[in-house]
Amino acid sequence: VCGGRRGVMEAAAKGCSRARGAVLGILPSVDPSEANPWITLPVVTGLGHLRNALVVLNADAVLALPGGPGTLTELSFARLYRRPAVTVGFSETGFPRCDTPEDALDMIWPQPLPPQ
Repeated sequence: VCGGRRGVMEAAAKGCSRARGAVLGILPSVDPSEANPWITLPVVTGLGHLRNALVVLNADAVLALPGGPGTLTELSFARLYRRPAVTVGFSETGFPRCDTPEDALDMIWPQPLPPQ
C-alpha cells in the first residue's frame, strides 16, 4: 500500500511489483492516470492529503522515509490507528529510528515472514 504517485512511493511500488506483489496505490486525486506505472490497483479518492489516513488504515505497518507534510501525517495516523511505525534515516519524537529499510523491516517484523 502506498500513495501511488512518484518518488519513494514509486520506488516502493516497483520493489513490490518486482517481487510479484500486488500494489495498492491510494491516490489523492480523481485521476487514475496519476498513478505510477508499478501500481496494480489504483484507488482514486479526491481527498488530497486526507487520503493518507486510508494509506495507513490499509497497511500492516508504516515505514517512513524523509519527506514532507504527507510523511508526518502518515506517522500521526499510524499513532492514531495503532499501526507499528518506523522512521528510516530521520528521527521523529516517539517513533523508532533505523538507518536502512532492512533494519526497519527487522524491527517491525522480528520473525521471518512466511514464504510467498
